[in-house]
Amino acid sequence: MMVAPLQGVRVLDTSRGVAGSYASCLLADLGADVLKIEDPGVGDPLRAEPPFTEGGESVAFLALNRNKRGITLQLGKTSGRRIFTKLLGTHDVLVHNARPALLGALGAGRATLREIRPRMITCSITPFGTSGPYADTSGPELVLEAMAGLLQGSAAVWTTRSGPSLRAAEMSAGLYAALGVTSALHHPGEEGLDLEVSQFESLASFLSPSLQAYFASAKGPPDGGQDPAWSPSGIFPASDASIAVVVTSEQAWKQLCAALEMEPLVTDERFLTHEDRLANRPELTRILEEKFSDRTAAEWVEDLSDRGIAASRCVSMKELADDPHLASRGHIASVPDTLLGEVRLVGSPVRVGGVQGRIARSAPLLGEHNGEVLGRMLGYSKSELKRLRGEKII
Repeated sequence: MMVAPLQGVRVLDTSRGVAGSYASCLLADLGADVLKIEDPGVGDPLRAEPPFTEGGESVAFLALNRNKRGITLQLGKTSGRRIFTKLLGTHDVLVHNARPALLGALGAGRATLREIRPRMITCSITPFGTSGPYADTSGPELVLEAMAGLLQGSAAVWTTRSGPSLRAAEMSAGLYAALGVTSALHHPGEEGLDLEVSQFESLASFLSPSLQAYFASAKGPPDGGQDPAWSPSGIFPASDASIAVVVTSEQAWKQLCAALEMEPLVTDERFLTHEDRLANRPELTRILEEKFSDRTAAEWVEDLSDRGIAASRCVSMKELADDPHLASRGHIASVPDTLLGEVRLVGSPVRVGGVQGRIARSAPLLGEHNGEVLGRMLGYSKSELKRLRGEKII
């Protein structure tokens, strides 16, 4: 069996919420040994986020904390920080949400790390980073999306509140954080690096094609969830459901007109070239919307696909969960779960040497591995562990 790329790398995750959890989850998928540290009694606030499974577990927490072990530790008390220092001395990476001052107070500032773990990599994930006008501003997901222009006007179609949330700012920050950590692991210096990832900047980076288009033309994205690079493109209502259609060549445009039985559009002066179709997008979209309502989504998708035109019905989460392509590639797997017996989890899209990252375990229960980590790894006795529980340190 191929050795996982990050096998042997040990990661501490003290972060709260989606972004840090996703970052360390991606590292775990690639083979890193990730230990999640949570507050005793309450845990990561993500545990309290609905919806919940029949066993009472947050589905968001389950999704983003696979392949990890978990302990509880009260970092606000001296005894807890003493244990934390021991853990820092045995790990390679720290993923966190803490401000520099708090990180220093916890004993994880760079000055302290030079003494106990010089090569330690720290990765801070916060809404706006540690400098700039917004540095001290709170940044919930919806607010970040609004600040990044994602919800302006009809652009909101990409993150409609009536459908599944992309958690775009948080998930993109987690992705960039994991990329930063894997890069830092190859840094040749004698001292580890301190990484900083801003959720706001991560979302702006994801929107860089739209921003670049604005730099060039001072125009925002097209209306209606349309692909800015192609026309016609968009979400069209068929007689029973909506379909997504993108026309990416002149041949595909002619084939679309044939499928719609609207061949005169090919020679219509308003739509002769791709540039013409982009310039007259609203009018063309209106014409197509009226025609697409004549047939069912399945009929349109079959016809258009046979003609080489990219099209799909807008599917539900149930359909995505049972998608045969995802199933054939093992992207959704069932793993044992302490409360549910078994749970389906979404795996990593990254394949190394043709092998997909393995989902070895479900998300940990709160403090599930206290005994294993503090006892076996750090050498605390059963009586010491009992005392720490009584003092609410773990």
